[in-house]
Amino acid sequence: RIDAKTFTLTLRFVDVATGKVLHIEQANLPRDAKAISRGAAQLGRALAQLVPGSAPTTTVMIAAGSFAMGRDDGPADERPAHTVFVDSFAIDQTEVHRAAYALYAARAGERYDTGGSPRLPATGISWASARAYCRDQGKRLPTEAEWEWAARGAEGRRFPWGAAEPHPSMAHYAAPAPIEVDASLEGASPEGVLHLSGNVAEWVADWWDPMAYHSSAERNPAGPSRGEYRVTRGGSYADAAPSLSATARGFHTPTRGSEMIGFRCVQ
Repeated sequence: RIDAKTFTLTLRFVDVATGKVLHIEQANLPRDAKAISRGAAQLGRALAQLVPGSAPTTTVMIAAGSFAMGRDDGPADERPAHTVFVDSFAIDQTEVHRAAYALYAARAGERYDTGGSPRLPATGISWASARAYCRDQGKRLPTEAEWEWAARGAEGRRFPWGAAEPHPSMAHYAAPAPIEVDASLEGASPEGVLHLSGNVAEWVADWWDPMAYHSSAERNPAGPSRGEYRVTRGGSYADAAPSLSATARGFHTPTRGSEMIGFRCVQ
């Protein structure tokens, strides 16, 4: 509501399933673009505290170290196995969920469908939008090497949980839809990172190149400098077990989201 001097800004927290207004935050602001922008951000932060699961994302520290990235007995784009060193970093324990992304999208003026459980993984998001979300949180997308280091560890695990073949008790795959990002499964990594394999595949920072491992940097590789597709990792709920391998590489057009692709951030 605007009059000659003031702008009344109202934000409503609505249960999308029932249409019920659960909470309202309101502020009277000077009729000034900067003041309105600041006020919207402040109200958004206040409202965020009321959204289930909107507290700051738990992160897991991954120590620096060396490991053999890729595998010689895998598909062509996973060869050759090569030793890389990765500096320490913190990775989100879970994939980014819909409630968190919806709050960001509202601030960014981006339209985002919030249907379904707010704790389902945020999907249908382009690579650039995923990167923008991470930056908004003071984070970034993981490199492909960081993602694989978090999934495999120094012991070179075949899957985040170890050598055992995937089972529905460990990972969510060969299924019609994703599950909530913090759904308890036995397939967490030893460090406690959830759903690195299955549920949704995850955008990483690198351009995809099937020959990338033939010329990879030895320390903190960041992938090719250009390309047509961006790498995805981890496999999704719709994939079969082989796609859940910690070395498996996927790719997707970066300008298009997919219901099978989500993301997590690192810092």
